[in-house]
Amino acid sequence: LWAIRNAQDFAQDIARLCPKLSSMYDLEHCGPTTPGLIDRLLGTLPQQQAKKIYCTNKDVLGGQDLGDALRMFRRHSTTLQSVTIYDCKNIDSKMIQVILVECVALEELAVNRNPSNTSKRRGIDLEDAVEFPWASTKIRTLGLTVDVPDEPLHYLAENTVPYYNRPGLMELSAAEKKQFKSFEALYRQIGALTELRKLILQANFFDPEGHRASSGDYHPNVFPGMLSLGCEETGRPGYLDHFAGLTKLKLLWGSVSATTKETKVTVGMDEVRWPVK
Repeated sequence: LWAIRNAQDFAQDIARLCPKLSSMYDLEHCGPTTPGLIDRLLGTLPQQQAKKIYCTNKDVLGGQDLGDALRMFRRHSTTLQSVTIYDCKNIDSKMIQVILVECVALEELAVNRNPSNTSKRRGIDLEDAVEFPWASTKIRTLGLTVDVPDEPLHYLAENTVPYYNRPGLMELSAAEKKQFKSFEALYRQIGALTELRKLILQANFFDPEGHRASSGDYHPNVFPGMLSLGCEETGRPGYLDHFAGLTKLKLLWGSVSATTKETKVTVGMDEVRWPVK
């Protein structure tokens, strides 16, 4: 495999010799001389045949643009059930969005991307995650890193009090309201996945201008308002109720700590008792 120079010819040979191929696993072993083999296989196999993709530490795609990616995943949108892509260099947020909004049979999605020297982003941009409804409600395992601009809720301007520590009736800035609206849309997307058993959700806060380092370790981060029911008296937002339909969930991991500065204030006994019917 290391001697292969033409990935397209190789993909055509595989499709001819293995006409029922539906799973593509760990193609990094094909070596650095066959970049883009997965997308060529998806483009060569009969339509609506591929079921599983698993790839780590490789150029998973051969420089596809968004239109090519859309066509590639649409070819298998009714059969693709499992997509696992870890630390691959040449996927982007829009590529992840395509998988979420096109693959109606999806049951498992775990994807992040290898940050480059010029970008600190590691997953799907928040705005891309909520731009369109997700196609599949059958998802049982979801692992996503969500890239979020660090202003205004994570990185605070000088003399700004965190929203959850403001006394009295809460006033949010226009920028805060806008970002909360996007977060709420994300929580609604996830809350609609009533078959979900395993949720790994990580927040990566970054500076769009590139002046500040990204937030790094996911565990000290928190998705604003996600674990809180909110407070009607003060107007503090909280969106825990959006997850009421996740009755089959067995594992929640990632940026969901109850010991962050925010959750120490916003998570109390109401949230602890909330799941109990």
